[in-house]
Amino acid sequence: MSWDLFYLFRYLLCLVCGVYALIKICQGLWRWRRWLWADHRTAGMLRSYLLLQLVRTRLRRHSLDILQVVILIGLFWQLILWHRRM
Repeated sequence: MSWDLFYLFRYLLCLVCGVYALIKICQGLWRWRRWLWADHRTAGMLRSYLLLQLVRTRLRRHSLDILQVVILIGLFWQLILWHRRM
């Protein structure tokens, strides 16, 4: 494949956007962690509620959604492979 400026631009754009999204997600998780582990009463109640919801979540209830996500990821991966072969 010959060198093309568009491919370089697309690669750099994906890299910059990916790093930016990762940084923003980490900042948000850090803020939630800091707020949830504070010593005030509402944070304690919210921690208890979130823990209860995590315990009550059943994998069987969400199995169809998880299967759909796995199938879509597989189809996306096949599309990428087919695109590279062309």
